[in-house]
Amino acid sequence: MEAIRQIARRYNRQGKEGLVDRRHQHPGQKGFLSDERQAHLEMALQEKAPDGGLWNGRKVGDWLTAIF
Repeated sequence: MEAIRQIARRYNRQGKEGLVDRRHQHPGQKGFLSDERQAHLEMALQEKAPDGGLWNGRKVGDWLTAIF
């Protein structure tokens, strides 16, 4: 119910412009890997996982722990 009140207040203050979806304007939280480490991970993911299988979250986590 509070969300509806917020939308109504924003509309009253800004008109139709207050109803525009602005989620795409917020880039979100910064990643925990530096650009260099992110690039290194992306290169590693192009290859097979160390056990020869497919990558999954656990394998990526183990890889990150071992490398960094």
